[in-house]
Amino acid sequence: MVAQQGPDWLQIVLTSAVVSAALNIVWGVISKYWDAKRTDSEKEVALRLAYQEVGMRLVAFAKDCSSYIDRVSEGLYMKAAHHDESILNGLKSPEFHPIDDVDWTLFDIETVDTLKSMRGRFEECNRWILVQWGQDWMDVDDAFELETQRCAYYALEALRVGIDARLKAKLSRGDYSSLGNLELHIEQARKGYKAAPNGTFIPELVEIFSLEHPVRK
Repeated sequence: MVAQQGPDWLQIVLTSAVVSAALNIVWGVISKYWDAKRTDSEKEVALRLAYQEVGMRLVAFAKDCSSYIDRVSEGLYMKAAHHDESILNGLKSPEFHPIDDVDWTLFDIETVDTLKSMRGRFEECNRWILVQWGQDWMDVDDAFELETQRCAYYALEALRVGIDARLKAKLSRGDYSSLGNLELHIEQARKGYKAAPNGTFIPELVEIFSLEHPVRK
């Protein structure tokens, strides 16, 4: 009789080692995959929260500008009808506060440039108005006209960017029907420019209106 051979323990050990190594590799790949998914998910949540914050700030700024324009209109009426300048004297222009407490590295370069340049241009326009205030031709009504144009123009820009940010944060667009005075103010300025291009307008609107209604020489 031929003696039965026992199990080849070396082969079994080697096979087990190969299987174990293969399993380790598979589990390593799976682990890295889920780690990457978890990291991507965390980044997505952080980005959505950042866009939500930016959208909230920009919409709040637009609402401040809208309220300011209404108060100026009321103040100019009281000044003209009752020689009462108390409202105008108590007004304070809206401020475009810097959005410094968000992680800018979450955004693409274009978004960062848009947000940071908007505030800079808003303040630059204010400096331009202050220079005009020193000119002989400007009176209180002219100054407030330029200031409300500045607020309406940049409020609409902020609102556009703010709505886009809200959508990127997976939020609803929102209802801004109460801010209709912003568009109305720009339309009034547009009609004024069409009638008298040399009137009282901020440079940003002149640039737009001059393309829409070229002055014939």
